[in-house]
Amino acid sequence: MSFNPERLNIKDLTIEEPESQERLAFDPEKDLTEEDWENMKDELEICRGEGEENNEWFNFAKQASVMKLLDSNVDLGIDSKTWQAMNDKLDEYQEQGAKLAQGIISGENLQPWKDFSLMAMNLKIIDPSFNFKKYGVLDDLNWEGMERELADCRASGDYNEFSDQSVAMKILDPKSKIEINEEDWKELQRDLNYWEETGTKESDKNFFGFSRVAANMKILDPTSIHVDEKNWEKMRNYLDRERRIYQNRHALSNQALFMKILAAKRVEATEKGLEIAMQEKEGLESEASIMPEKRNF
Repeated sequence: MSFNPERLNIKDLTIEEPESQERLAFDPEKDLTEEDWENMKDELEICRGEGEENNEWFNFAKQASVMKLLDSNVDLGIDSKTWQAMNDKLDEYQEQGAKLAQGIISGENLQPWKDFSLMAMNLKIIDPSFNFKKYGVLDDLNWEGMERELADCRASGDYNEFSDQSVAMKILDPKSKIEINEEDWKELQRDLNYWEETGTKESDKNFFGFSRVAANMKILDPTSIHVDEKNWEKMRNYLDRERRIYQNRHALSNQALFMKILAAKRVEATEKGLEIAMQEKEGLESEASIMPEKRNF
């Protein structure tokens, strides 16, 4: 692992795959079937229904952003009404976070800044032209709230959530100074080892957790992760498992994205969101730049 013994500042970090990492074969164009995409689109519509009926737009935004990263040309069917509803949900998380900080409301199960971070990240991935200034996403108050959420994850020892929060903040502001110290990296590696051990001894389904942490670690620091062929095969087995039984909501699309990130030649958080460049095909590098989706307003 390559990092400063004291702390790592991931400012302006470009993700290049380590030379020692053998090529991991995964291509969404070939490895995802038409049936896979139909299942993902069906899940998107289920999430859309939940949003329209119960104002639960978080899962819709998450599913939409994952599909966008898998295929930048996918039609998500997002109109002005849906976009506004997602923005309103972002405002709701922001207001809840402010009230929680002021002591106006309380609740152990409330995680508004986590939800705010991930929701804002998903909106940026869906449409990089998202007006951050209008919604104050990167205002000091909001950024401090996101930093507190990161600190809470560290204090509680929940490094699965820590990795999610770190990645969300990196994508929201690629130039941000997110400090990850030596102990953080050790804890992330412990999480990775835990998922590998339980996945090997108990069930391939635990390789979903392995894939999640590994993909996040690669986004944060490309030299921090090495996936061998044995674990890669187990990750494929989990993808095939979800393809057969489709039991865990969002698992198929998320697992496919984790594998795409890990197999990529380059992954970089930019003003466009998360740009993924796959291995060369016939002498050409395959870029997966996330471009704005056309919406009819």
